[in-house]
Parts: sequence; structure tokens; C-alpha cells
Amino acid sequence: MPVKVGCASDYNKNHPDSIRKKRDEETVVLVANKRYGWVDCDEHITELAPRIDTQDEWKKSKMTPHDWKKFSSKYTAEMKSTKSLKAIRDLGERSKNGEIIRLLCYEKDNNCHRYMLKLFIDEFSLANA
Repeated sequence: MPVKVGCASDYNKNHPDSIRKKRDEETVVLVANKRYGWVDCDEHITELAPRIDTQDEWKKSKMTPHDWKKFSSKYTAEMKSTKSLKAIRDLGERSKNGEIIRLLCYEKDNNCHRYMLKLFIDEFSLANA
């Protein structure tokens, strides 16, 4: 099953009518540094979030393509840690075995680490097919 991405605001426990349909068919994984009680998620994996200083640098930048490239490079390097690689492999295996996984964070923009993370997990799944 392909890994999907979403925004935490679409999984707000305080607004059950806004929670995506078929919520019970997927495993919702929050990949952010912080977890707020209103997020309806099954798991919270901080090892897959960018480091706080990396995230802050991106947020304080002008968010140009050059800034995104810099953020992407740092985040990619961070995902090579032992804990991050283990989490990526685990999600890849689970996805390959048919589990529907949706990655969440708080960003609404497409320039977000969860899209990169999805690619890392998909690449792992393809390499180990």
C-alpha cells in the first residue's frame, strides 16, 4: 500500500466531522516534534521529524527554492541516523504488508518533510520488494 500524507488539522478530535472518511482504515502517524492532544493519531514518531533547529531555520527563512534545498539536504542527512532509518524501514515493511499509513504534521504547505519522508519510505519498499 502506498504511504499517504495529510495535515494534522484534518484529524482534529475537537471537530470529528472534519476527520477524514475511512479514518478507521488507516494508521495515522504524526511525524512532528510536538504532539498536541487534539490530534487524532495512532502513533507519534519524533525520530522522523526534522530537528528543531533545522525546522526553525526553514521557518525563519524566506522559503525560497534555495532555502528549501538547504532544508531538504539537512533533513535527508538527519534521516540517516540509526533510529530514523529503523523507523523508515518499519513503516516501509508495514506499508509493503498492506497497512495504509498516513503521515501527518502541522504544515499545510507542500514544502514539508512529510513528502520527503513518504519518498524515503516508498524507496525502501521498492528496494525491498
